[in-house]
Amino acid sequence: MVIPYYFYYFLIIVPPFLINDKVRLTCLTNSLILISISSYLFYLLWPISSSEVLLQVNDNILLKMHSFITFDYLHQNAFPSMHVAVSFLIGYVLIFEFPKYQLLIKLIITLVFFATFLIKQHYVVDSIAGLFLGYLGILNYKRMYFLNFQNDEKF
Repeated sequence: MVIPYYFYYFLIIVPPFLINDKVRLTCLTNSLILISISSYLFYLLWPISSSEVLLQVNDNILLKMHSFITFDYLHQNAFPSMHVAVSFLIGYVLIFEFPKYQLLIKLIITLVFFATFLIKQHYVVDSIAGLFLGYLGILNYKRMYFLNFQNDEKF
């Protein structure tokens, strides 16, 4: 599952290259900033140690890829999972932009969700909370798009 975990890094890079509408891109960026601030506030108020789950990582052929995202000195992960929240929000926007790739985008989001706890980066509750935070980001995205820019297009 470490390979799907890396899909997140692909998702955070592609929006400026794929979304041509500056209004949508601005709404997405603002919602991503809100998700980041919310997640980091949780992290500061309630830091969670991931030492117990990281000790469960077994030696395997992809361990080097796993070591690029974990560090011996850093066994703390944020609650909620930003990987899940950001992937969920960006995926939603990309599905709206490219509906014919909806199935592929949903698959990527699902794989990132499962990868966060299956590769021992987060607990399951972190990933579920990430979905919730991502959903709040989607609501914020819609609110900004419809209220601030008075667009009648339906989602």
